[in-house]
Amino acid sequence: MRQKKSAITIKVIIIFFLVITSTLLKSQNEYAIKLNFSGKSDSILILANYFGDKFQIVDTAGYMDNVMMFTGNTRLKGGIYLVLNSKKEKLFECLIDKDQTFSILSDSSYSATQIKTIDNIENDLFNKHLIFTNQTYEKVNLLHKQIEKQKNNQAVTDSLQLEITALSDKLIAYRQHEIAEHPGTYYAVLLKAMIEVKIPDDIKQKSDLAYAFMKKHYWDNFDLADSRLLRTPLLPGKIDTYIEKLTPPLSDSVIQSIDFMIKLTRENKETRDYLIWNFTSKYQNPKIMGLDKVFVYLADNYFAKFDIANTTPSIKQKIIEKSDQLRKILIGSKAPELWLIDSTGSYRSFSEIETDYTVIFFWDQECNICKKELADLKKLYDNKKHNLEVYAVCANADMDGWKNFIRSNQLSWLNVNGTKSMSVDFHDLYDIYATPVIYLLDKNKKIIAKRINANQISQVIQMQ
Repeated sequence: MRQKKSAITIKVIIIFFLVITSTLLKSQNEYAIKLNFSGKSDSILILANYFGDKFQIVDTAGYMDNVMMFTGNTRLKGGIYLVLNSKKEKLFECLIDKDQTFSILSDSSYSATQIKTIDNIENDLFNKHLIFTNQTYEKVNLLHKQIEKQKNNQAVTDSLQLEITALSDKLIAYRQHEIAEHPGTYYAVLLKAMIEVKIPDDIKQKSDLAYAFMKKHYWDNFDLADSRLLRTPLLPGKIDTYIEKLTPPLSDSVIQSIDFMIKLTRENKETRDYLIWNFTSKYQNPKIMGLDKVFVYLADNYFAKFDIANTTPSIKQKIIEKSDQLRKILIGSKAPELWLIDSTGSYRSFSEIETDYTVIFFWDQECNICKKELADLKKLYDNKKHNLEVYAVCANADMDGWKNFIRSNQLSWLNVNGTKSMSVDFHDLYDIYATPVIYLLDKNKKIIAKRINANQISQVIQMQ
């Protein structure tokens, strides 16, 4: 009993010491976060904040008088912060907002159940929410495992699914209660951002109405004008769902969604600029054909008109130049002219081709992937299924090797070599940074598809 009483007394003394120290630090630093961990702990800890799908390191701390201290003369921006070990592995999270002088107690497990915060009510609330959420997810995961085992028993799986729904509803109710109890706090803003918009029961089964409702109200609970939410792990997933699942993969639709999101930032420059950079990176080399138009739009309507963070004059110039390059080869644009030398020494253009469709094929006879693509293209060409001609642009300067390859493979289409030209370099004109690349033109030489495989050409033609 004496040992237990002694342990309690020591803990009380530590807490009292931390409270006094925190009070003194308030007058000395803009932020001061004291860490006291019992048991074995890392010799160096790192303080970082989320930033989109990455994190930014803002401070480091080492042991001094058995405690660690993050301190600084500039206030930290509000958000969810991570405490990392020297290997940059996450130990735990904490909220940082208005009150930036507080202390954290924990053992070396860094478990939410073992963490105690001194002088910061929001972190206490955040930690309790984390414990409740973890307990809920553990129960849900167990139920999912039971469903997998009972997947052939519909009655049991339906019952288990109802339990999962009840747990989910309970978590939402908990968050809504916390929001109501703590208005005006960052904690409440964060919890609200976690609550998904609920589709009204009367339209749930009507897919078109349910979709329209979700698209319209998707951001109701997530305040894009609050840059503190930028420093959380929530935003990347929200963006991906909105763009990938709620926005048709068409350039004009994507542009409309991006503009709407930027409008919701209400000129919050930090969030606005993050969104602009996020989408600029995504659509410079998009996975879906035709969405490079989004990159051009962002360059014209944002980089050219606004002061975007982390954009030096040279970076801005490169973005504008890239957009001007892509603008000429957007879907629906007339293909830029090429005058390249053929195997007889004459300069030839694809404009002389009079078929319904023209395939511009950029390739290299020493490229194995090109050879496979070439075989598929030759098969399509030889079967005469479509009224098309091929304008094959070789990127290899070995003229003899190129000519020998043409002869040995009986390539009877229009063969030209891109290394000898009377026009602008094809690499710049057609954004060719690797081979093979295929462009498909209609009879008016307008681009109707690009960066497709040879075995996709028929499908594209049939859709015209």
